Amino acid sequence: MNKNASVFHWIPFFLIGALAFFLISSDSVDVSVKEKGEWQVSFLQDFVYQGEQELHKLDQNALVTARKSTLQLAANGGYHKDSSCGKTFGLNKLGLNCFPEVDKEFGLIFNEIFEGDSFEVFIEGQEVRGKSKKMLNVTSLNPKYAKSFYELQENFYVSLGYSFTEYETLKSELLEILQKCNQDSDLNSCLDDNRKANWKYANCGSNQYKSEGRTIPFCVEGSKILDGFGNAADVEYKFAVDFP
Repeated sequence: MNKNASVFHWIPFFLIGALAFFLISSDSVDVSVKEKGEWQVSFLQDFVYQGEQELHKLDQNALVTARKSTLQLAANGGYHKDSSCGKTFGLNKLGLNCFPEVDKEFGLIFNEIFEGDSFEVFIEGQEVRGKSKKMLNVTSLNPKYAKSFYELQENFYVSLGYSFTEYETLKSELLEILQKCNQDSDLNSCLDDNRKANWKYANCGSNQYKSEGRTIPFCVEGSKILDGFGNAADVEYKFAVDFP
């Protein structure tokens, strides 16, 4: 069964469950035989539709926050705060034993930026999914249902148009360049010969070789993503690497 078919398959059960919950939670609604058709339409308009609008707002806020979080995560070397290997040039160090758990670090940044409830955040390719422990209570503007409410799980599911698998590529390229240049006495030449074209020194704009001992700062150019204002922005992975 494809994804769309699966969604439509569950809609009738979802509406039946929502309707049953509404009746149980309501102590102000008297549904007579005469009113049944009218009441069902009113339920959809006053509760289900309104609830979907609230979830749409949540998705939009989550999308903006996820975009901001993606850019901030990359700029901090994939970390929320500090790498266990420390910092040089103000950049988190990455290496064989220092590489971030991207899902965990992204979730920490997301919840720090998001205004409102906290979510358990999951990354699935280009999608970000959030699950809240709280329920969203939807009340009707119709005075007839003033004492009733409709309850929804406060979750979101958004697509970024950016894939977090770029971190897997970054790690693979990092380990490769460490293997090739770790013991090379002419580190600058080795890096020039072996780094990928999107691996820049220090700053993605200047690409000027810089070092502190055998620690090198990098800026790796990733794909583009829309920022918090809807403008295209480059995802730039900034970090430092030790070549002992």
